[in-house]
Amino acid sequence: MKIPTLNNNTLMSGVFFVTALFSHFAIADTTDDTTARVIKNSDNIAKNKGELEKAKSAVEIMADRVQRLAPLPHNERPQEQFMWLCKDSDYPQWGGCEDIYKVGDTGPAGGIVYYITDDGQHGLEVGLEDLGPADWGCDGTAILKAQGNDALAVGRGKENTDAILAGCSSQSSAAYLASNYSSNGIAGWHLPSLDSLNLIFEEIYQNGLGEFNGNHQFWSSSEYDVHIGMLKDFDGGSGHESKSSSDGISVRPVRPF
Repeated sequence: MKIPTLNNNTLMSGVFFVTALFSHFAIADTTDDTTARVIKNSDNIAKNKGELEKAKSAVEIMADRVQRLAPLPHNERPQEQFMWLCKDSDYPQWGGCEDIYKVGDTGPAGGIVYYITDDGQHGLEVGLEDLGPADWGCDGTAILKAQGNDALAVGRGKENTDAILAGCSSQSSAAYLASNYSSNGIAGWHLPSLDSLNLIFEEIYQNGLGEFNGNHQFWSSSEYDVHIGMLKDFDGGSGHESKSSSDGISVRPVRPF
């Protein structure tokens, strides 16, 4: 039996048809697979974007917490609240007392009252401990707010101390020791001005009060110039000394009430 011979045109047509048929199925399969991958990738992108937003939010919350926990510069801190040891009480309490004090009384923090205002409702007390010896502050650094006649006045010590702390970061300075002191668990102390030390000398030391046990020179928060701080010598009046001198110069912290 003789098999008919296919001509070239017929053979090529068949090959083209078969190729086109399989190409169609291959393209269809590839298209479906690509579409599925695109959809899956889109879902993953959306999910990752959501996770990224959550992470970003968490970072912002943490940064805000860190910012709120970070210590503020000394001159930007909010008003401090202190504890008080009221008369006829053995325990400190928050808020002021309604007691009336006179010079020589034991103060709200356990010190000795050396100055009163408002008929004894408020005033200043001096602590019973000598701190130091200490440097006055940073030699060569001028604390302008602690200079001049105004900086000598009774009641000016807190402002002077804050200015010293803002301009000198030394943790061995007289201002630092005074401001970090506490008595009976009560904080809020500072370095006294020169006139405060003069008053302590007159009202407390000369009357045998205050437990002064041999130390006689005490730093004030008042500054003479860029190199010199002012002190009170209980044996020989007021004087000046190099800021970097800590030889026998002590600190007696004081506190408002």
